[in-house]
Amino acid sequence: MAKTSKLALSAAGVAILLLLAVASWFYWADGRVVVPPSAHESLSSSAPPAFTAAPAPASTPDAADAQAQTPSAFSEPDATAATVAPLPSLADSDIPMRAALADVFGAPPVEAFLIPDHVIRRLVVTVNSLDGEPIALKQRATIHVGEPLVVAVDQQGQTVLSADNAERYDAFVSALDAVDVGALARLYRRYAPLFDRAYQEQGYPQAQFLPRLLDVLDHLSGFAVPAEPIVLARPKVLYTFADVRLERLSWGRKILIRVGDAHARTIQRKLAALAEALRAADAAASSRP
Repeated sequence: MAKTSKLALSAAGVAILLLLAVASWFYWADGRVVVPPSAHESLSSSAPPAFTAAPAPASTPDAADAQAQTPSAFSEPDATAATVAPLPSLADSDIPMRAALADVFGAPPVEAFLIPDHVIRRLVVTVNSLDGEPIALKQRATIHVGEPLVVAVDQQGQTVLSADNAERYDAFVSALDAVDVGALARLYRRYAPLFDRAYQEQGYPQAQFLPRLLDVLDHLSGFAVPAEPIVLARPKVLYTFADVRLERLSWGRKILIRVGDAHARTIQRKLAALAEALRAADAAASSRP
């Protein structure tokens, strides 16, 4: 992996940020749709951290942060490296990371939706969970969409996910599809060592985040989104999928169902292209003498 190319870094950076946006902006509590806005747990920067950083080895108190000051194993020499400020430690990365995201997405959405603390840690935890159970709201990197779910009743009297529900995400998915890939790539290349550090804190010593990212990309982009309409059940306060096979899906795949078929195809197309570019770059790097 030491020879992974800049293209691989670009794909990884874009994929991480896309997955963050898709996962964290669409709230799904324990795989169930929450209807009344009052049922949503609020998020704020004053909430206690949802994660505890793993201690560094005793012999090197902050070895990973020290390593972050040098080029990552994924990095290649950069002609502009001499003019780039040293990488901050993971603990001090929130302000510069938020500023970097604002440069890419614009300041208003970052200020409105991004939880200001533990930004990189929250991002890594979110991505790492997408092929399994949903994580707690207090662990996610952004606040959720606050409007209630839009449902309808079909001719058979069944409650279904309304086609109008997808309209809530029109502007977001359109913007997602038009994100400046180059800008995101540059952002990730700079912060790659900190993403690795955050991933290692989750119980994966010495691991790099890139292989895990590929697994999640494949899990989402390869999912066959079921045909609409999606029938819902409401055993108590919250809606669930009537089909138990859908109810057992990972929360990442449930997100793709919730945003609607057309939006899901757009998201999957983007993620599949990123995974393809990432693998091609890895193959090219591995073939070098």
